[in-house]
Amino acid sequence: MGFPLEYLIAGVVILLFLGGIALFRSPRTARLGGWLNMLAYAGAVAFVIIRYPTQGPEFVLIAVLLGGTLGAILAIRVSMLGVPQMIAFQHGCGGTAAFLIAFSEFIRMGVDLTTLALVGSVLGMLVGAVTFSGSLIAAGKLARKIEQRPVFLPGHLTILLGLLVLMVLLSVFAVVQIGLPIAIGSAIGLIVISVVMGVVFTIRIGGADMPVIISFFNATAGFAAAFCGIALNNYLLIGCGACVAASGSLLTITMCRAMNRSLLGVFSGIRPSIAEPAEVAEETSLEAGGIEASAFDRAIAILKRAKDVIIAPGYGMALSQAQEQVHSLEKWLEQRGARVRYAIHPVAGRMPGHMNVLLAEVEVGYDKLF
Repeated sequence: MGFPLEYLIAGVVILLFLGGIALFRSPRTARLGGWLNMLAYAGAVAFVIIRYPTQGPEFVLIAVLLGGTLGAILAIRVSMLGVPQMIAFQHGCGGTAAFLIAFSEFIRMGVDLTTLALVGSVLGMLVGAVTFSGSLIAAGKLARKIEQRPVFLPGHLTILLGLLVLMVLLSVFAVVQIGLPIAIGSAIGLIVISVVMGVVFTIRIGGADMPVIISFFNATAGFAAAFCGIALNNYLLIGCGACVAASGSLLTITMCRAMNRSLLGVFSGIRPSIAEPAEVAEETSLEAGGIEASAFDRAIAILKRAKDVIIAPGYGMALSQAQEQVHSLEKWLEQRGARVRYAIHPVAGRMPGHMNVLLAEVEVGYDKLF
């Protein structure tokens, strides 16, 4: 395969990938965007197999089929409520693939690696391992397998800084000692320390901030893939990884702004204190022929008179799986002549777009989602 043809194929794959991402902006076109991205991924796999022929292509094909089958089974079996933790788990899988590829390239090429490729492989190991363990902790918190509240170890900040210093030292040592057996030990140590770093970093972040952390690890998985692309001198992997890193980073910043939080504030695990609301006198009755009314009856009376209703869905709807009932309420209100819309906060639920997915599941009109 000549270089002009390689660039052409890689360019088409990247354009398909970007086109799929662009289509995700609207629920009406998101499904097509998913298909385009699937086509782009398949093209990328085919491109790599053709560009880098292996001695056992049948093993690559078997791995692709096994991974695809396992992914399809997980996607079919998981409930909509379990999608956030599955997404976090998949980011962890991406981090695992990145640090394994970076490590194999590091020990395979040895002194033959260029300085840029060597740095890329070391960063791929570091970022990929942090993404792996951090994503698994996030998935565990979302699935309530791990304590959801922030967990602070004694001297937590000191531990984080110490791990960061160790990571830097091992990275430099692995680069300086390349070609020697001690360099492999440094690379293995770097992966282990990075895995610990991911755990210590993520456990002090509470469950309410998990949507931000999911998008953050989405970005780091993209960075890890791009670094692997540098190590492999594969511009297709660099391009696709950079796209994921950029989109994940922008999403993370957008979600922090939506919560009136800084990224540093989320990473610290400390939530801002909220003043207690002032007491508000609550009406205990509704003038309805002098009959005492319950809170439910008062709500029904208000809804019957409503002409413009905005529903703000949240994690409570997801937890109780009440989207069908909400859709029924919407239809009942519209039959009475009311206008109904949905106001979806960017961080509602446990992942970006969680509410949109649940409402689309029961066929709420896309034009009603804001």
